[in-house]
Amino acid sequence: MSQYRGIFSIPQTPFTVKGAIDTESLKRVVDFAVNSGASGIVGPVLASEFYTLSDEEHREVLKTYVDVVDKRVPVVAGVTGNFISHSVALASYAEEVGCEAIIAMPTVSRPASQQYIHDYFEELSGSCSLPIFIQNAPGSGSSMSADFMIMLAKKFPLIQYVKQEGSFASHVISDLISKGSGAFRGIMGGMAAKFIIDEHSRGACGNMPGSYIVDIQVKVWDLLEAGELDEARSLQARLLPILLYGNLFGLEVSKYVLHSRGIIDNPFTRNPSTRKMDKFERRELDWALSQVSDLF
Repeated sequence: MSQYRGIFSIPQTPFTVKGAIDTESLKRVVDFAVNSGASGIVGPVLASEFYTLSDEEHREVLKTYVDVVDKRVPVVAGVTGNFISHSVALASYAEEVGCEAIIAMPTVSRPASQQYIHDYFEELSGSCSLPIFIQNAPGSGSSMSADFMIMLAKKFPLIQYVKQEGSFASHVISDLISKGSGAFRGIMGGMAAKFIIDEHSRGACGNMPGSYIVDIQVKVWDLLEAGELDEARSLQARLLPILLYGNLFGLEVSKYVLHSRGIIDNPFTRNPSTRKMDKFERRELDWALSQVSDLF
């Protein structure tokens, strides 16, 4: 199997105004990402609001990914659950439905012991035959050191990739690559691809951002792969105002953009937030979008 490389896009999960999954909008998001040049589809994960989905909805979303993608690119299934056997069941379904890899965090919103994390990936490795991405997102669960993840990969060969997020993620990416001695097939970044240029320079094989500006982020990646560093920097700089608002308001921004671009029917999110964009922030976000509309 060749290395997974490039922008692996995370479709936001669209909902109706009453909070049900909007399957037709979801199909459009997935198709938009693939047609924009994404090298893979990933989810349901944090950017998909996976923590708000029932198991039935989780399976429905995965099946929709697989059906819409139709083997054009790999589908990496998010299988983070509430406990080990929950993740194992999600992984088994992912393999059954035709996903090509899985991605998992051992816990969400609470830290776990190293023994629990070890047992988690041991059970996950024994539950299916798919390559595994460790999602190391310290702000959303357990934080794993580079040395610990390398140990896991050497012990459980199905662990082949890491999606590294959090503060100083680029430093961890460097450590995983320099210390790993071939333990991984590749390391990807996250955090909406805000640091994609730095990550690429360190040897990252890709990034997993949301889908709302995936068409432009694919262009940034392609410039980096072509060695056009200055052009990549210039294009990334044009995205920064959008990414800044995304950093502040998260899913509200990604869905606002998808809705503004006519890809989803409405920007409803199940993710609770005490702060919403006001008219001034929406005005500035609209302006930021207008500055890159020639790239859509």
